[in-house]
Amino acid sequence: MTIVNLEGPLTDAKATAVKKFPIRGEKEYVKILKYGNVDMVALDNNHTFDCETIGFNETIEVLEQNNIKYSYAPYIA
Repeated sequence: MTIVNLEGPLTDAKATAVKKFPIRGEKEYVKILKYGNVDMVALDNNHTFDCETIGFNETIEVLEQNNIKYSYAPYIA
């Protein structure tokens, strides 16, 4: 099983977090995870909510649509 830290949300939402370097990736970037045979991502990090709750929810949707498991305290999908 390959598990990685997903350092930012995969979303169409704009970064709205008040921080020096908010991070986000396009939803299509999930293909990178698929091509890398990533089975699961960890979402517990300081950039998870850089695009607020909408970015987080879109990230969950795109992961589920691509059969990639995810975890964040205390949840494991």
